[in-house]
Amino acid sequence: MGHPLGGAKSSRPQWEVLRTGEVLVCTRLDRVGRATAHLVPLLANYRSGGKHRTHTGGCPIPLPRGTRHAGAAQPVGLVVEHVQPGRSAAPVEIFGFAPACTVPTGTTKRSPSTLATLLGLREALRSGDIWVPGSRRYADPTTLLALADKHRISDLQRSLAEIRSWYEFRDFPHFLEVYRQAVDVLRDEEDFAVLAAETIRTLARQNVGYAEVNFSLSNHLTRGIPAEVVFAGLEQGREQVEAEHDITIRWVPDFAGDFGVAAGQATLEAVLAHGPASVLGFSVGGLEVERDPFADLFTRARAHGLRSLPHAGETEGPDRVWSAIHALGADRIGHGIGSMRDPALVDYLREQQLPLDVPPTSNLCTRSVTSLQEHPLPHMLDAGLLVTLDSDDPRCSAPTSPANTAPQRGWDSTARPLIPPTNGHYDHAVPGQKVLVTGSAGHLGEALVRVLRDQGREVVGLDVNSSQFTAVVGSITDREVVRECLRGVDTVLHAATLHKPHVGSHDQQAFVDTNITGTLVLLEEAVAAGVARFVFTSTTSTFGHALTPDAGEPAAWITEDVTSIPKNIYGVTKTAAENLCELVHREHGLPVVVLRTSRFFPELDDRDDVRARYTDANVKANEFLYRRVDVADVADAHLAAAQRAPQLGFGRYIISATTPFDPDDLAELGQDAAAVVRRLLPEVDEVYAQRGWTLFPRLDRVYINERARVELAWRPRYDFRHVLDRIAADDDPRSPLARAVGAKGYHSVSTGVYTVR
Repeated sequence: MGHPLGGAKSSRPQWEVLRTGEVLVCTRLDRVGRATAHLVPLLANYRSGGKHRTHTGGCPIPLPRGTRHAGAAQPVGLVVEHVQPGRSAAPVEIFGFAPACTVPTGTTKRSPSTLATLLGLREALRSGDIWVPGSRRYADPTTLLALADKHRISDLQRSLAEIRSWYEFRDFPHFLEVYRQAVDVLRDEEDFAVLAAETIRTLARQNVGYAEVNFSLSNHLTRGIPAEVVFAGLEQGREQVEAEHDITIRWVPDFAGDFGVAAGQATLEAVLAHGPASVLGFSVGGLEVERDPFADLFTRARAHGLRSLPHAGETEGPDRVWSAIHALGADRIGHGIGSMRDPALVDYLREQQLPLDVPPTSNLCTRSVTSLQEHPLPHMLDAGLLVTLDSDDPRCSAPTSPANTAPQRGWDSTARPLIPPTNGHYDHAVPGQKVLVTGSAGHLGEALVRVLRDQGREVVGLDVNSSQFTAVVGSITDREVVRECLRGVDTVLHAATLHKPHVGSHDQQAFVDTNITGTLVLLEEAVAAGVARFVFTSTTSTFGHALTPDAGEPAAWITEDVTSIPKNIYGVTKTAAENLCELVHREHGLPVVVLRTSRFFPELDDRDDVRARYTDANVKANEFLYRRVDVADVADAHLAAAQRAPQLGFGRYIISATTPFDPDDLAELGQDAAAVVRRLLPEVDEVYAQRGWTLFPRLDRVYINERARVELAWRPRYDFRHVLDRIAADDDPRSPLARAVGAKGYHSVSTGVYTVR
C-alpha cells in the first residue's frame, strides 16, 4: 500500500480499495488495548476472503517454526487467541501477525505505575500477547475518588469530569504537580494492592503478557509511607492477578531527581532492604536536573543486580543523556528526544543500540514538544536508533496512538518500522540467521539451541554425542566436519569442552586435543568462513589457586583483573584456549568474546564432606551467594556477547550470579560468612529453617560480574534473593530453562557422583 488507511473502529470501508496480491500493513503502536479488540477480529474477517496477506506492525517478519498452514494457496499464519472480557477465547488466524514495536525486554519508567504498550511474540508462538516497556498510569478516576473518600481527602477534584480536566497539563512541572497530588490517595497496603491489581488486570484483559512497572517509591517515602507497606501492597496485587491471568510483572522503583541525592539514597536503601525479587531496576525521574550527582547511587544499584533505567533528554538536551550514559551506566533511557541535537550522541546511540523509550503523546501533553509534527521520532528512526514507543498514561496522553495519528500529521510510520522482537524471556537476539553451537548435547549447548530455536534462528548443533539438539555428530577437532558445519554461519557459540568432571576419567592429552586443538580448529575455520562473531565458553576454574586464600585471610574478590593460576589440566587448557582466541582476534580481526562461567551444572558437589553435611539443594542455594549462576542467565550472556562482539573486538567476562556482598565484607566472609548474610538478608534464617538448611560458615571467594553487566548489557535474573523468595513460596528456584535441560551427566559410564549419560 502506498497510502495510509487509519482509524480506530472495526469499520474500514476504505480498505475495499485493496486488490488481490497487495500487502496490508496494520500498525498498532500504543493504546493497544483500546483498538486491538477491533483490530484482531477485523483482520480475521478481512482475511476470511482468502485474498490478502496481513502484517500487524511496521514490516513483515519471519514466522516462527511450528506455525500452521491455512491453505495451499495462502501463506503460513499464526493462531491468535483474542479474549474479550466476558467471552471465551476464540482462535483467529491472522497471516503474518507481527509485533508493532519492540526492544529487547524493555524497561519502563513512569510513576507510580509506568506501563507502555508493546506487541510481541511470547515464547515464539504465543501470538496475541502484548509486551510492555512503559506507560504512566495513575488510579482510574473512579478509584481515585474512592480512595480520596476512604481517607477523607478533600482537596482533590470531586467529580470524574473535574479529574479528567485536571489531567490537562500546562507544562512538565504542572504534570509533576498533578501526579504528586494524585498519588496522595495511596496511604496503606490495601491502597497499593488495589492500584496494582487494577492496573495489571487491565493489562491482562488486553492480552499483555509481560510488563515492567515503574512507581515513584521516593514520593511515598517522603510522604511517610514505609517501603514495606508499598512493596507489600504491590506484591499482593501482583501475586493475585498473576495467579488469575497469564501475565508477568516486574517493578522499577524510581526517585525524583529534584528531591536530591538524599532522596535517591533513601530510595535505594529501601529497595535493597525490602524489595522483592520482582524488582528489576532502579530509575530517576522528576524534573530533569543534572544526573552526575547520582553516579554513586547507580553504581551501587548495578552492583546489586538492578538495571539502570534513568530518564534523560525529555525537557533538557544531550548533556543529560550523556550523563545518564557515562555517570549512571544506563541500560535504557526514558525519552532521550533531546539526543537529536548532538550528532556525536546520535552516532553513539546508533552504534551501541542503547534503547530509548519515547512517548510522543506524553511529550506533547507535557509540552516537551509543541506539536507531533515537530516531534523528532521520525528522525530518530531514520537515524537508526533503537526506539520503543511509550504510550504513557491513558488519562494524561491522547487516546489515539502515534501510529494512527501519524499519517494525519505527516508521519509515514509504515516507512520507519521498528526492530523485530527477541524472545520475551531473553534480553538479546543473536544477529544473523545461522548459528553454530558446539557441545549441543551438553547442558549449556542444549540451553543455547533451545533459546535460539525459540527465536526462530537456524541452528547447527555439533557434538560427539547425538541428541535432539545435535544436527551433526562429530568432533570439533575434525577440520572437515567443522568446515562443513560453518557453511553460511555468521555466529559461533563454542560451548564444547572437556570439563572438570572429566579430569578423573580422561588423560591430559584428551584435554589438550579437545580444549586447545579443537578450539584452534574452530577459530581458524571461522576466519576462513567469514564468521562475524565468536563466543567462547570458558570457566572461572581458570583462576585456580587465586580462588583459595590462606586460612584466616579475607575472601578473594574475583574480577577479570585477577591473574589466573590454573591448578589442573582443565584450567590450563581453558586458559590456553582463551589465549588462542585473543591471538586469532589480533591476527585476523575475528571478534571474540570469552565468557568465564561459574557453576551451573545440576549434578551433586564432588566434595565428600560437603555432600555429607548439606543437601544438594542447600549447597546450590548457598552457591548463588558467590559462585553459581543459572543456565538461563548463562545462555543470555552468550546472546549478549554475540550481539556486542563486533563493537568489543575482544574481551573476557565473568558470568556468575550477582552477589549481595561488597569489598568491605571480604574479611568477615573469610571468618563468619553466615553473619554477613544475616545482616544483609535478615529473613534468611526463617526461610532456610523451612527446609532445614544452613549457610556455609566461610566463603573463600566472591565472583564479580559487573564488567559483563556494564559492557555486555547482560542482565542476570537469578540470584540469591531470587532463591530466597522462591523457597519462601515453596517453589523451585531454578529457571524454567534449567528445569527443561535437567541433569545429563558427563560420562558414558558411572563415575563418582556424576550421572550416567
